[in-house]
Amino acid sequence: MEEKQLAENIMKQVGSSLVNEEESLLPGGRVADRYLERLSKAGYDISRFFDCADAIRHYVICAGYVDGNFEFRISEYRV
Repeated sequence: MEEKQLAENIMKQVGSSLVNEEESLLPGGRVADRYLERLSKAGYDISRFFDCADAIRHYVICAGYVDGNFEFRISEYRV
């Protein structure tokens, strides 16, 4: 799967659980760190998910709640 599509799929599935409603928009790097942190706390071997975290870091510009709705921005190009 293309890295951009992977990042978008992850954000659609679990993105809202990685950002608190009280927080402003977070950069993709911080969202990726939280993704790995949650997997680690759940007992997963996070080394299996580094590609997923990298996809988030490189394609998610920001994610958070705007007017009570979860939103995220995906870059067309790897950043």
